[in-house]
Amino acid sequence: MFPHSNNQNQQSHLRLFFSLSDHKIYRISLPEASTVRRRCGSSHGWLVYLEETPAVFVINPLTRVKHHLPPLCSFPNVVNFSVYNVGREYTLKTVEGDVYYTCSLKEMRNSFIKKVVFSSSPSDEDLDYYALAIVNQTGDLAYCRKGDDVWRFVDDAQLYCVDVVFHKGCFYVVSKYGTIAVCGDLSNGVPNVSFIHSPLQMVLKDGWMWKSVVEFDDWALFVGENSSVAIRASDFEGCKGNKIYFTDDYSEWNYDGANGDHDLGVYDLEDGSVAALPCYTRKFYNGRRWPPPIWITPSLH
Repeated sequence: MFPHSNNQNQQSHLRLFFSLSDHKIYRISLPEASTVRRRCGSSHGWLVYLEETPAVFVINPLTRVKHHLPPLCSFPNVVNFSVYNVGREYTLKTVEGDVYYTCSLKEMRNSFIKKVVFSSSPSDEDLDYYALAIVNQTGDLAYCRKGDDVWRFVDDAQLYCVDVVFHKGCFYVVSKYGTIAVCGDLSNGVPNVSFIHSPLQMVLKDGWMWKSVVEFDDWALFVGENSSVAIRASDFEGCKGNKIYFTDDYSEWNYDGANGDHDLGVYDLEDGSVAALPCYTRKFYNGRRWPPPIWITPSLH
């Protein structure tokens, strides 16, 4: 887990990472994790950062390898960007295209993107990876491929998306209403999108069948600003099965207009109880800290 850094010495490049397996804190040099930047994703061991400029970049905190994604000003609904329009540098249009509005550099950094998820590790030079972004205020989806200069909307998946994962060649996106959009074949410029209308329950794909899930057995689910991931708890010391480890259950800026504290904890599927995370007891956690901690699965690739 990569926690919030406000209390860390900002003159130092060292950042603190908490290991759930051994309950130890590790210090890693990561000057890119400055408080003037905002995290908006953790996928395949890489962190996604937005700057108070149009720049978007990804970095592996262990190898310090860094890549740039297309800038914020390249999203299809951004019609103009000018640093000379101080406080309203971005001009955007609604999805319908009938209303125009402005945003400042800080507003775009803080609230435009909910999270970014990758199809594979950005370190693979021989494989084209895709990045899928959830636009925060509308829940629309945008994607880019390695080397692209612009983001493109997934036009057929405008359904107030709240989370996305990549699995076996497809992005699976869940909406606030429980609908699941399956986005595949992004290579031809027109993504193939299909829908699964499920009840508001957790579902798992078992072969070619979908089934409702009320317990995870030995599996643990990690959700938040990261790319949601399920792991077999018995493979990792300190991790317990049939639980959901969460670092935030709602965006501070979102299309419902809700604005509340961040939630952290461990949800037990067996008895419905919620316990504090070992590194963030409720006694010491201030729910107004921004951004919330984020899960990261360390990788050297």
